[in-house]
Amino acid sequence: MPETEHQRNIRKTREAAEATAVEAARSAVWQAESAYQSQRAADAAEAAAAAQRQTQFLQAQALDEQRRAAFALWRQSPDGQAFDRWSRSAHALIAQYDANTAAFDAAWQRERKTAIDAITAGEREQFSSGIYVDGRPQPVSHANANLYALCVLFAAGSIVLFAIMGVSALFMGGHSIFGAEWPLAALGASAATFVWGLALSAHHPEWKDERARGEAAAADWTERNTQARNKASADRRARFDFDPLEDLDWQPRPWTSTPHPGRDITDFTAIAYTGFPRADQLPALPVIAVRDPDSEPLLGLREVLRNMTTQ
Repeated sequence: MPETEHQRNIRKTREAAEATAVEAARSAVWQAESAYQSQRAADAAEAAAAAQRQTQFLQAQALDEQRRAAFALWRQSPDGQAFDRWSRSAHALIAQYDANTAAFDAAWQRERKTAIDAITAGEREQFSSGIYVDGRPQPVSHANANLYALCVLFAAGSIVLFAIMGVSALFMGGHSIFGAEWPLAALGASAATFVWGLALSAHHPEWKDERARGEAAAADWTERNTQARNKASADRRARFDFDPLEDLDWQPRPWTSTPHPGRDITDFTAIAYTGFPRADQLPALPVIAVRDPDSEPLLGLREVLRNMTTQ
């Protein structure tokens, strides 16, 4: 029986679906295979890198063991024994340098605390207030002079007002726009203020002299106060070699001018472990010069310096 059109369409649809399913399955298999191969490649690369790191580690370890063995053998030689003696002396020198620095710093902190504790409450009050001399003059008052200037200004204003009123009355046939009483009042106020200003002016020279005397007294007090402040600071420096109130960041001279030998010794020691220097190649250790104790004015630091010179 021949295949109908409907049956043919159903068959084609089924075949297309089967083909699509097969293609999807094939694609999934390919993707899985690709992912597997990529993972294998990544694992292989990681394994190779790990093996390389392990090889490098073993090589470095072997090289270090060879160096240690060579260094141990070299230390038995005269050059190696000379290096051992030099190394012990060098590290003892570093330890002594650090101990001296710690002792000097501790002594300085004690001296600083002693000096601060010795400052009296009166000295602290003077330093905080800035007043070292009694009798500080009061600021010169300008009230009288200002009152005199105000009187003069008011009198001048009254005269101007009277003039304006007079001019207005002149142009209005003797009748002022302000009324008949206002010009007379302005004239009276002007005259009274002028008389008051004249009375005050009699004292004006005295006010000027008073101001001059006040300014001179203030300048004199300021100069004497500055001198007293400088003297107080100089006295504290004479007592303690520094001013505990002003010299907050002051530091004494270092106990030695010799730089710390640690870095040079450490650098040479690192080279010696691979370079195996000869005895005549060992650097001379520096001589740590302690400064003269008598040059130190602070008693506590002076004693520490003297102890250093006897070590």
